[in-house]
Amino acid sequence: MTNIKLLKKSSLQQKAPVTGCKGFTLAGLLLFGKDEIIATAVPGFRIDLIKRIDNSNRYVTVELI
Repeated sequence: MTNIKLLKKSSLQQKAPVTGCKGFTLAGLLLFGKDEIIATAVPGFRIDLIKRIDNSNRYVTVELI
């Protein structure tokens, strides 16, 4: 499955009802967007810490308060 098909199938890319323009949802942006684009779209968002678990390929994001 191509990247675009994956995004469409998971509803992370949709068409705006009013303008008809295709674009990414906020969830798609947060999952796959680069830091600069995320900062532009959601200025208050930031990742405080990314912790690697048990020497595997999975990461856990922890938000510090």
